[in-house]
Amino acid sequence: MSNQPEKKEANKIEWIGMDGFLCLLFVVLSAFIGFCLINNVEVVIGYVVPIGVAVVTLLVFLKYITEVFTFSKKGKKGKK
Repeated sequence: MSNQPEKKEANKIEWIGMDGFLCLLFVVLSAFIGFCLINNVEVVIGYVVPIGVAVVTLLVFLKYITEVFTFSKKGKKGKK
């Protein structure tokens, strides 16, 4: 009963949009990889999945490193 306006919930999941797309993508990729494991599709199991995981890991690491360096550069500018 306070007079404060209601705050919009920041952690709300919106199933129509990026959240729903990522959940659907996870289900589709899991089904595809599971199908390939059951049917012994060696190209996918031996090359596509490991290389895909390595590329995604590298991209996440590079994004993290760029954020660390931009943060450290902003900190050095503030001290001068």
